[in-house]
Amino acid sequence: MNNIYDCYKSITNAIKELTDFKIYDFIYYLGITVNNSELSKEEIIKLIDICKSINDGKLDSFSLARNLTDIVFTKKYMTLEQLERVSSDTIQTYFLDENMSQLRYYFESYSEIVTSIKDIKYGCSYTVARVVDNGYSVELHYNQNGKSTIEYGVKMSYDFWENVVEEIDWFNLKLDDNYVLNRLECMYEEKFSTKDLTDIQIEELNLIDKILYKHKVDDINLHINDLGILVAYDNENFWVGKEFYDFLFDELFVYDKNGKVELIDEIDYKNLKEYKEKYDEKDMEKEEEYEK
Repeated sequence: MNNIYDCYKSITNAIKELTDFKIYDFIYYLGITVNNSELSKEEIIKLIDICKSINDGKLDSFSLARNLTDIVFTKKYMTLEQLERVSSDTIQTYFLDENMSQLRYYFESYSEIVTSIKDIKYGCSYTVARVVDNGYSVELHYNQNGKSTIEYGVKMSYDFWENVVEEIDWFNLKLDDNYVLNRLECMYEEKFSTKDLTDIQIEELNLIDKILYKHKVDDINLHINDLGILVAYDNENFWVGKEFYDFLFDELFVYDKNGKVELIDEIDYKNLKEYKEKYDEKDMEKEEEYEK
């Protein structure tokens, strides 16, 4: 007991020199560092702030801090940034139910066709497809009047989503399921992705935009997905990477008798061909890997 007493006294003497010491913050600190002593100062401060936002004075502060540290840094159910987005009520509910492991399912990730387009009947309402990831969602709905909407969702708690609905005019019953799911994935990334494009990717998009404009093609949307791959689509077709460059070079371009593409100057053609070759090389690497 003497050793513990001396430890307490040492801590007390140190605290006397501080004007902004808060006992619960210190308890959170102990709960965090007992679980993981190798966290950075920034990570510990973030975890303490999360604990403070959750605890209404009725929770075991030490246990709460240990559990949250375990979820992020030991079991890795979610990142620290994701934990910051989980509502206080949700964490309180799981903590009081001694069911914190349920947080592993909080940020689900999946894409699905809910109702195949071939099964849709006029006069009925359907959820057609959805993309869900990282607490965000994009859903396509078809209503009984033949109109369609996109519903953007943000997860606010374990049982509540906040949604914004927008009407769309591109969906029709002649499309196939793959087209719809691919387009929703693009819409998800354009709405919720935080990744910035590189200078090279921006140059690629600008060059293609310029070439499409010269060919009077104004209905193709361009997108770089989270894997860094070019995606293009209109209201009927969907192209990924090499597929789109094959469309440009084999279907869109008109060649003169010397084999030069009309409406494109030599520098733009050279640069575009380099982008195309990048995807050709990726395709060859896939084939070689498959053969192994």
